[in-house]
Amino acid sequence: MKKFFALIGVVTLMLVGMTTSNFAQSANDQYGFGNRVFLIQSALESGKTANGLWDVPGVVDNKVKGLAPSNVLLTKKNVDWKQMTVYQREPGDPADRVFVFQPGQGGSAGKYAIKFAKHPNSGVVAIVSTGKVEARTTANYFEFKYLGNGKWKIYTQPGTIICLETSSAKNGTKLVLRPDQNGPHTEWVFYDASTNQSFIPVEQSAPEKSDLTLDQVLGNDNLAQEYFSKVDAEKFLSENNESVLQTELGYRKAMEQWNFITYAVRGVKLNKDVRARRAALTAISSSEIKKGGNFAEKVLATKTAENLTKIAATEKDEICRKLINEIAEKMV
Repeated sequence: MKKFFALIGVVTLMLVGMTTSNFAQSANDQYGFGNRVFLIQSALESGKTANGLWDVPGVVDNKVKGLAPSNVLLTKKNVDWKQMTVYQREPGDPADRVFVFQPGQGGSAGKYAIKFAKHPNSGVVAIVSTGKVEARTTANYFEFKYLGNGKWKIYTQPGTIICLETSSAKNGTKLVLRPDQNGPHTEWVFYDASTNQSFIPVEQSAPEKSDLTLDQVLGNDNLAQEYFSKVDAEKFLSENNESVLQTELGYRKAMEQWNFITYAVRGVKLNKDVRARRAALTAISSSEIKKGGNFAEKVLATKTAENLTKIAATEKDEICRKLINEIAEKMV
């Protein structure tokens, strides 16, 4: 996945700032998408390849005279560009691959319009009469249902979803409307262009609070599991803003390191705040984790790594699972 998300073009990164004014501030953004810019990928390919991204077929012609920049997206050439499909990722993330989610108001409250990040006058429309999903100079409001593990369903109306035409995300596979059903071809992952991670909604981030601080935990390993099971992302990132956790682990002897890491990972596994889990595991993984020196240490390192691998096997979040496995691999 690092390779998949390593190539974020300058244009894409600028979109976050450009879209701020496009959101109705009074609308209820129940999932907390805010002004983020997203790539939408099929769950069939998520975590595996760079394929399966929402796309408008054709080539963008940026030299058409008489059109404002917000209308350039409409100048697709040599294809019926309105039909939405999926396609592999390309350098720079073209303008027809990045989206913003605008919360609705009034009769559309609780729903979101899917708009092109650089083309706020254009968006995604469901054509009920044909079952097509098209790009047009308007946008419908859709209901998003979070399934957990970074995966979503998108409903055009009760009982009708946006899914792939077949159980494949190969280039050119169409987005279509179908009766609600299950399977990876019906599920989508929203990748935040600013963090390069799948988006986890704010409603999933409600852990039990703890009065413990990171400094207290670093002085008493027995508190580590409780702290990491309850700390929220903002608190951990604030308390570790100078990488005190990484520094402390670097000072410790190998066996002391592994003991603390074991307590910490066990706690992280219990934390309901996925962002906090990812942040804590990223900090641990980026530490200078030591390998065993003598025979006894190597045996303990292997055993500790095996235990961490078992924890990773039960981890549902793919990023957390990968980070735990990385930590285990560094020990042996």
